[in-house]
Order: sequence, then structure tokens, then C-alpha cells
Amino acid sequence: MQASPAKLDEFFRFFRISGMFHCNSGPGAWVIGQGGGAFATGVPFERANNVLAALVNWVENGIAPETIKGTKFVDDNVAMGPAFQRQHCRSESYIREGKL
Repeated sequence: MQASPAKLDEFFRFFRISGMFHCNSGPGAWVIGQGGGAFATGVPFERANNVLAALVNWVENGIAPETIKGTKFVDDNVAMGPAFQRQHCRSESYIREGKL
């Protein structure tokens, strides 16, 4: 692609979700609205909490995400409520260092 990090940043953001297994579950705040299933219903469809809403907002309004708030539910059960939440930051250094 030969794009500079600044050029990539216009259309590509990489978020490492610490504590998430391959696509879901794990000990971390892994629910970011992905999958559209029961876990997605546990977070509001807002750009701060939901990866799809963040992407839609970026495409439609030009506001690229800097962070995505992840949620860990008690015993991974949405009905039991959140155990904790954390902000996942974009991994700018991976692009800058050419690791992607």
C-alpha cells in the first residue's frame, strides 16, 4: 500500500482489546457491541461504547474513534450487569512502527 502512517490514520484504526479471547469472552472488558447478540444488547448503540456505532459515525460524520469503551459483565451475563468497564485506546504505535 505504501501509505504513510498519517495517510493510513485517515481510514484505518487498530484497537487491541486487552483481556479478550479470539473474538469474544475472556477476563477483560471485551464487550464492545460486536456480534449483534445478547452481549451487544448490554451496551448502548453509541459511538463511545459500540464498535459498529463508532464506525458508522466515522463514515457518516467524519469523526474517527480514538477510544472504545469495553464492558465486562458479571459472569459474562448481561442480566447481571457490568462488573467493570475500561477505555481501549487505538494502537497508533503499531502503525507508526510499521508492525501492521
